[in-house]
Amino acid sequence: MRLHIINIQKFFVFLLIFFSSAASVLATNDLLLAATLLVLISIHLLIGFTKSFLREFLTLFFFIVSLILLYFWINSKSEIYTWLGLGAKIIFAFLVLRLNKDQFVINFLKVMQFLCIVALLGYFIQLLAPNFLFSAGSIFDIGLKDGFKKTASFLIFNFSFQHSLRNSGCMWEPGAFGAMLILCLLFSNNPQFGYPKKKMSLIFVLALITTFSTATYLICGIILVYIFMANAKNLLYKIFNLFLLLPFLLIVFINTEFLSDKIDHQIKNVDVELYKSQKYDQMHTGRFTSVVMDYPVFIQRPWLGYGIDLKLINASILYKEYDEDVVRTYGGTTMLLYFGIIGFLTYFTLIYIQFYKISNSVSYALFSILAVLLFLFSNPLPFSPIILSLFFLYNKSDSSLQDSNYIAI
Repeated sequence: MRLHIINIQKFFVFLLIFFSSAASVLATNDLLLAATLLVLISIHLLIGFTKSFLREFLTLFFFIVSLILLYFWINSKSEIYTWLGLGAKIIFAFLVLRLNKDQFVINFLKVMQFLCIVALLGYFIQLLAPNFLFSAGSIFDIGLKDGFKKTASFLIFNFSFQHSLRNSGCMWEPGAFGAMLILCLLFSNNPQFGYPKKKMSLIFVLALITTFSTATYLICGIILVYIFMANAKNLLYKIFNLFLLLPFLLIVFINTEFLSDKIDHQIKNVDVELYKSQKYDQMHTGRFTSVVMDYPVFIQRPWLGYGIDLKLINASILYKEYDEDVVRTYGGTTMLLYFGIIGFLTYFTLIYIQFYKISNSVSYALFSILAVLLFLFSNPLPFSPIILSLFFLYNKSDSSLQDSNYIAI
């Protein structure tokens, strides 16, 4: 039997999104990810690869090994399975990108376009018949069951009563779905693409509106500023567009309850959440409270951090004032805790370089990295396969695998 390589490419792009969704027991199953990685390695071996691909792979492998050894050396103890999990995700992201050659962005947009159509249809049913949708999704019994946050999962669409009026799409919650849609808008507005690819933005914007995500809406405004600036003919037009757009965005921000009011409430509620975190376990803190709680821990080791296994081996020692079961809203501060300032700057510098290489535009790369920085502050996605894939966007050879339209199995 022969399978067309394009279908295989798109399928593994879907799996990249799926293992980042964290919305079902399958998506969070490490053994399933490991098995998928082995299948992906086998496909690369069947198709064949070039010397440049092998060089890249070996360099990446030795980097991962060196990273693990470094943190095993600077920490008194480490959790090897957590580090192996990170290594597997990095290699998985790399292999998916190289399997797709220079078509990853296009395939990602096409897969997300399909998932957005499903999400919009699912959201429509969610609004009309939420009980029916939850019951139907619960038949498969693969949704997450974390206390009051029970999820009904259809694998490509997820729903929970916690977000009954918001669209979680293919992800575990609306904000994370919004982050995926922001990536779609960034890719579809790449200056290297023509108008037909930009038309894809419409369905992404429609899906984005249904998330009602504060961070997503704010980042959407930043992308809108970039589009207005990029399409201006000269500097005078850029300044004129900016003076027209910024007051409009400011008015929308001030007069929208879940934008300015929500942010203001979270900031004012920091002291209350800190107090409750000292008294109660199983509590979820806001983003700004999480930053305040993490800062005293971060400042003890600011340059290299504690490693990705911090929460497993040192949480009860480092977070002395708060119950170790308190759930903090991780995001950008997670990278500072895990890998310090050096790791944080390296992380975003490498992603900036990739955005620049695929666009040949400094302004596009700067706006893109700003968007990624903002949605990673509000979502625990920095070490998910889809975000790790951003390190490998540019493929200078455009042919890391030998040319082949089909694979025999």
